[in-house]
Amino acid sequence: MDRNSFLAPPNQTESFNLKSRMYLQLCDQCKQYTLKQKCPRCGGQTRSAHPARFSPEDKNSAERIQTKAKFNLLPYQQPDIEY
Repeated sequence: MDRNSFLAPPNQTESFNLKSRMYLQLCDQCKQYTLKQKCPRCGGQTRSAHPARFSPEDKNSAERIQTKAKFNLLPYQQPDIEY
């Protein structure tokens, strides 16, 4: 049984999961998860905690890659990470 199924009636479990996922935010500064627009811990700005949807038929991927290459944002253009 899903952990969230105890929090919502059985017929509303899927919509509950979608709503909670839609509002979950991640603080850019302290990496704390919250439901608020400003982080309650440090006051920093939050952003969506989930990545954008991916589609293999992405029509704009070539343009996105060209823009990232122009501004040196591609992974192979970054300096090596020292561990």
